[in-house]
Amino acid sequence: MASRFRLRGRKEQITARKASLGDNSEFEDDGVWPSWKRKLWWDLWPGSKDKPADGLKPPTPKYPYWLTEDGASSELVLDAAKATRVYEEKRLEQAVARAIRQLRTSLALLVIGFASAGFLLNRLIEYKGNSWTTYLLLVPSAIALVFLVLSALQSLGVDRVGLGMAPRPGPIAEENGASQIRVAAQEEVNAAPFAKWTAGKKLDESNAARRNLSRAIVWLIFNGVVVLVAMSLLQTDDCQDHQIVDSVVLEYREC
Repeated sequence: MASRFRLRGRKEQITARKASLGDNSEFEDDGVWPSWKRKLWWDLWPGSKDKPADGLKPPTPKYPYWLTEDGASSELVLDAAKATRVYEEKRLEQAVARAIRQLRTSLALLVIGFASAGFLLNRLIEYKGNSWTTYLLLVPSAIALVFLVLSALQSLGVDRVGLGMAPRPGPIAEENGASQIRVAAQEEVNAAPFAKWTAGKKLDESNAARRNLSRAIVWLIFNGVVVLVAMSLLQTDDCQDHQIVDSVVLEYREC
């Protein structure tokens, strides 16, 4: 059964080595990873049905050329293959944990952003300015809120279904000796790319959420400056005019 790991000839081995050096991708295709907007639409639209595996379709992994080498039957290769799978699984866990932290930060800043926008809006209403342009002071708050909502939704999309694979004991048990080590290494290698693919996609979404969070923080800081300036410049007139008629008409102003 060990013969199934051998390429048919020298020419195929050379081709496999050239492909591995010229193309760093471990997959024949990109698979299918729906965007966070599409997944959100599936969640919100009443008529949508649950998609199998959340709409994910795994890519087709390439056969590692080095499994045909004589050194692939060593314990060192097996340990390296295990370390690769564990590393990719940890990256996947870190991507999800990072997205959850970003989600919490975005939600907390959303509360601050809405409170700041409400305070400034109330100040503008009390000011009773003659020009609508004073309401342009709300633009930084609105932009910050938009970026915070995007960051929260993107972070929420990271904590969803992913694809993974564990080494199968069956094919390993069918072999013995050096061939068994080779098969075990292949099982580890087969499991690692799926964790790597999922971790890469989730990290991309997490980075996109992080960018929006950074933009929101910048606009929130700018909005804080706008609020401070508005408090000092937009002074409201709290004085009231009174007129008392008691034999004598008296007009005065109370502030």
